[in-house]
Amino acid sequence: MSRLSAIVLLNTCIQSLALRSSMERTSTWPSHNFLNTPCLVVVADFNKPEEVGKIAEKVQNTTACSLYVVSKGSCPNLDTFPSALCAEVPNLGEDCATASHFVAHHYGGLPEHMLFIDSSFNWGREALLDRMLADVQTKDANRFFCSLMYRGTIGGQKDFALDGHYSSGHGGDKELVSTASPKPLGDWVREHTDFDDYDLSAPVCAHLTFRTTRDLLLQRPQSLYTNVSQQLEQAVHPEAGHYCERMVGALFAGKRKWWTDADFHIRHAQHDDDVQSSAEWEFDM
Repeated sequence: MSRLSAIVLLNTCIQSLALRSSMERTSTWPSHNFLNTPCLVVVADFNKPEEVGKIAEKVQNTTACSLYVVSKGSCPNLDTFPSALCAEVPNLGEDCATASHFVAHHYGGLPEHMLFIDSSFNWGREALLDRMLADVQTKDANRFFCSLMYRGTIGGQKDFALDGHYSSGHGGDKELVSTASPKPLGDWVREHTDFDDYDLSAPVCAHLTFRTTRDLLLQRPQSLYTNVSQQLEQAVHPEAGHYCERMVGALFAGKRKWWTDADFHIRHAQHDDDVQSSAEWEFDM
């Protein structure tokens, strides 16, 4: 290896370590006592206080769940919600980093049932939240659920990659992304996960909106969640965050089949905004 290459590699490693230590040093993750609840709703937020307030009202008025908000901006005022807590963390890694970091950090003390959702109500998330909150009070709470992207299996997305940017799909500006290493999605999954053919046969999830359980999460090793979160937390907008979005149905669903054949046969005519191979159809992380 040339001296220049070694210097570049060293500088890259130092920057990566600095980003990771920043996340670890400034995060105020909830205590074990707060997590001693049968149900927890985890919200990934970026300065959407009105939406977070609506979520907090729904959680408090309809369930016995507690609410934990991970804000990558400023925490909203939750003083009127006694079972709610917010922590501010560095704006790194997007929503899938929030979920994987949470699971890795609390692997030994996870609540029995968990819901993960972004604070934005785009992509019909409010209706999905209502459904998940209703389900969590029934036997359906023991099954994994996610909003589907209607694009087949995770393995079928093996060639997916971004061209350096993505759009939220709501008329906003395109965001630059940090290139995944390796890419495309299939190579990244082989490098950074322990997924097998069964995992890759799961449907593609969308928009980091899902319900899972402690038992399902513990079917995968803590090291997997740790590695995924560390890979994502190296940038504000990592391309790998979009890979991670697509593999939620394996990463957070354990090793138990949660889908049916019908999940792969939704008429695309019902989803006009679903562009099969375009980076224009990306979620607002």
